[in-house]
Amino acid sequence: MPGLALFKGATPALFRSELVVAVTVFAVLVPSAMAYGDLAGVTPVAGLYVALGAMVMYALFGTSRQLIMGPEATTAIMTAAAVAPLAGGDPNRYASLAALTAILVGLLALLARAVRLGFITDFLSKPINRVELLLRVRSLVRLKRLQEELVRGVELIRTQRDALVAAQRRREELTGLIVHDLKSPLASAIANVRFALGEEGVGQEVREALGDVLTAGMAMNRMIMNLLDIGRSEDGALVPRPEAVAVRALLDEVGAEAARRAADRGQRLVIESEALEVRADRDLLRRVLENLVDNSLRYSPEGSTVRLEARRADDGAAELRVRDDGLGVPAAYRERIFEKYVTLDPASSAEVRSSRGLGLVFCRLAVCAHGGRIWVEDNHPRGSTFCVRLPAGG
Repeated sequence: MPGLALFKGATPALFRSELVVAVTVFAVLVPSAMAYGDLAGVTPVAGLYVALGAMVMYALFGTSRQLIMGPEATTAIMTAAAVAPLAGGDPNRYASLAALTAILVGLLALLARAVRLGFITDFLSKPINRVELLLRVRSLVRLKRLQEELVRGVELIRTQRDALVAAQRRREELTGLIVHDLKSPLASAIANVRFALGEEGVGQEVREALGDVLTAGMAMNRMIMNLLDIGRSEDGALVPRPEAVAVRALLDEVGAEAARRAADRGQRLVIESEALEVRADRDLLRRVLENLVDNSLRYSPEGSTVRLEARRADDGAAELRVRDDGLGVPAAYRERIFEKYVTLDPASSAEVRSSRGLGLVFCRLAVCAHGGRIWVEDNHPRGSTFCVRLPAGG
């Protein structure tokens, strides 16, 4: 019996203290038990007997020395409220029903123990342990302090984030203004170089120098337009203006513009296209192809060939491909190269492609604005193939 096990190894001093406690509790319990019995509607003596019986049973089977077993005012009132309507004024019947109620409650408690419902006692009041109470209070105070520190930290992080967002917004606005202001003088420079190239009597060396200036100016113009369109796309303002576009003519135009750069590196441009037409924004599509061709020329070796291909897929979609003989793009980076400011791992190839120039970023945004898709795959036996797929409906 758990209760008796508490007395094993007990000393005479313990028995003396327990005896004092027992007398004190008995002195308090006798009048209160009799009063609760009267409150429950039975004789005061019955209340005393019930209290004594409960104490004896807990002394044998109880596991805590800090718990007192006895009646309570709430229990007495609940018993009276439940039994009185059924007793019909008969004292003997009332006492029998009260006893039966107590027995049923005890049986329910035993049943709850058998099905392991002891966790319900967590909702009942427990004896107070001063050490445990002190530890709990200290723990709660510490948790409160940590919570306040966490709130202050979150506020600090939120303030710093807002400051960073504001600084980023100002930087983007300044970049947009600078890029926009560069367009006019650059367009004037390109126009004047083209005018000079069309004049007679220009020497070969000067013509070649002007050609280099024109190539560099066109590259800078593409970069400026890419920055502007990326900004528009992020603001939701990059909206294509679709029209009927003859793909073969567009490829010829892009090839002619890139021919000088290819010749300077000893490279060849080959165009293979079916006679097909798509509905797209001609300017955006041309700049997508210019960026892809420029990318392939830059990362292909001298003397290599860059191919521009176009065909109609079985489902009616238009597929454009730019193939090169470069080192290719590692599989792990074939999605990331279309992201802003991504630089590939230098160990992945001798000369890596990156989107720091934002050309590939613009390509993805422009193609997606048309409802299409862009991706990169291997060009067997060597190099990469950049693929653009535009839906049949444009």
